[in-house]
Amino acid sequence: MLILALVMLLAGPMNVLWAQNPRELTSLFFDGRAYLTEED
Repeated sequence: MLILALVMLLAGPMNVLWAQNPRELTSLFFDGRAYLTEED
């Protein structure tokens, strides 16, 4: 439930960032996912 709240809080700012630079944000997102996967 905490994660859902964080996602909702970040949704607004993230949409603005996404509109400005989608490619960089996408690579950042996948880098983060890869990092989290490696940590597990």
